[in-house]
Formats: sequence, C-alpha cells, structure tokens
Amino acid sequence: MTPFDTAESMTQGHPDKVCDLIADRILDVCLSHDPFTRAACEGMLTGGTFLVAGELISEYDPDIKGIVLSVLEQVGYHPKNFTVQNLLKRQTLNRDTEDQGIVMGYACEESPEFLPLSVVLAHRLTSTFSKMRTCGVLSGFSPNARAQVTVEYDEDGQALRLERVMFSAQYTPGISEDEACWLLSDRVLYPALQTLAPDDDTQIQTPLCEGLAPKGVGMTGRQTASDMYGSIVPHGSGALSGKGPEYLNRLGAYMARYIAKNIVAVGLARRCQVMLGYAVGVREPVLVQVDTFGTGKVCADDCLADAIPLVFPLSPAEIIPRFSLHTPRYSQTAVYGHFGKPGLPWEKIDKAKEMRAAVI
Repeated sequence: MTPFDTAESMTQGHPDKVCDLIADRILDVCLSHDPFTRAACEGMLTGGTFLVAGELISEYDPDIKGIVLSVLEQVGYHPKNFTVQNLLKRQTLNRDTEDQGIVMGYACEESPEFLPLSVVLAHRLTSTFSKMRTCGVLSGFSPNARAQVTVEYDEDGQALRLERVMFSAQYTPGISEDEACWLLSDRVLYPALQTLAPDDDTQIQTPLCEGLAPKGVGMTGRQTASDMYGSIVPHGSGALSGKGPEYLNRLGAYMARYIAKNIVAVGLARRCQVMLGYAVGVREPVLVQVDTFGTGKVCADDCLADAIPLVFPLSPAEIIPRFSLHTPRYSQTAVYGHFGKPGLPWEKIDKAKEMRAAVI
C-alpha cells in the first residue's frame, strides 16, 4: 500500500453536489409516484442558471422547476437568484434494462464504516460544516465548501497520522477572515478529526474567499472519487447520481461494495476490491474479479472470486429486488458518499457467514 492516501469531500452547496442532489431528488420524486421509473438525469449549474437534461421514462410528470428551486433553497441558496431550463426528454414506456460496463467495490478494516480513513474524515469535515451552518453557528459562511484529507500509513498499511488537511470555504463580508479561520478550526476541524487528531507536523490549510454565490460551473457526476472510495480505488464505468435503479453504474457498484464489505467483515481479508463486468445480452456478469492486495487470510483471490456467484445474486434482475432499488432513497446518497451510511441495504453484513462457508 502507498504511504499516503488522499480523499476529498464537498458540501451540499458545492456546485457539483448541487447538481448531484437535484438529479437524485428528481429520481426520488418520480419513484415515489411510479416505482418503475427509468431515469438518466443530468444537471448543470452556471451562474444563476440551472439546466436539467437527460432522459426520463415514467408515468409521473415531475415539476422540474419546483424541485430544482426547492433543493437550491434547502442547501442554502436563495431560489429567486436562479432560473431553470428544463431539457429533460420524456421517452416512451420501454422498460428495457440491458446495460454493459465495469463496476468496482471496495472495503477495508480502517474504519467502522469499512472505508478508507481519509474518505471518512473528509466526509466528516464537510458534513460537520453543513450541520454547523444549518444550526446557525456558521451562518456567516456560504453553503459551498470542500475538504481534502491526506493520511499517512505505516509499512503494514495501518493509518499512522494525518499528513495534510485542507478545508476551503466562502464567507460573507460580515465577518473577518481571521474570525472565519477561527470558526472553521474550532467548530469544524477540531470536532471532526478526533478519530485521528492532527499532530505538530500536520499541515492544516483553510483557504477562504468572500462571497455567497456558488463559484464555478457545476455538473452531475463530476465527483465520482468523492462519491466512492477516494483516490485509492478505480471507479468503474461512470457516475452514480441521476441514474435510475436499472442502470448498471448504480446497481452494479452497490453490489460490488456489498460483496467486498461482507468479505472483509467476516475476516477473509483486511482489504478487498471487487470488479464486476457486464455485457449486453448476458444475464450474469462476464467478469468477477477479486483483489485483496495480499491481505487475504483464508484462500487465494481467485478462490474468493469463484465463491461469489455461489453466495451473491449478480444479475441486474436479481440485484434490483435484493436492494429494493425502486425505493426512493437516492437523495441521501448524493452528498457525503454512497457508502458507509447506516440503513442502506448494500451496507448490510448479512452474507458474511455464507461467504466464509463457501471458501472453507
């Protein structure tokens, strides 16, 4: 394992995350009225304009403008400052579910969430910032912020110390830059980094700028590394947010994570990466590959790969009901990662014993 690992996280007010959140909110609204909705929704935020595009197959006709403005207000922006362009195409009710691609899943023993510690800490920083801002403690800040965390590891791959922490944010002219830095350190960095506290050599940077409007252009699906496992793991075929339950990018990534987490949870490996490959017209995956990075404890990686189809449902038609993917819950995955959150069906550890029995 490399001696350093870096991960990033964005708050719900970051332009890219606003786009992810709106895309998944549109999906949730449609699923709540038509559970067989099929959607590939994309958003773009530039200046005061939000553009929605993509394809939608649903018996429900959502109020796109209302959804967009509601989410913008929820994350902390004034909806009157934005206009909405709706280019979402309504398609005929063809429920074809064939798809192809490669998806990745990963789990490790570094944290209770079975995620890299850098990922956990980065999301903890941004979620703490958003909570403090929502409750009024950081009312002088824009909802747009991002964190970057670098963790140093020892020779055995164990988290050793924090090498670098960067937290960038926007603040209003009503507070000074010194006060903004103090608030971030006292109310965000210190409480969020208790799991692996900074030492005397940790580099801590808090670049700040004035302003409340979102900076730059935002687009759906641009923060895949932040959504998944940081920089340590490949990210597969495509983005997750805005994709309906039938899309391989989403259902396959959730199954790959589920498999990897159960393998690590039962003690078959300290780290596990699962790769699944699918082809159009083929029901089952054409590729099932496991990499434990030399941390396997019971059998070789190819042995684990051979056992996976015996334990886990791998076809899209089986994965959808297994995770109840027609349930509208996707908005909660749009920010602070798709993995490691309690209550999500792909985070369950309920196949661990079966997997262990299959390889012993």
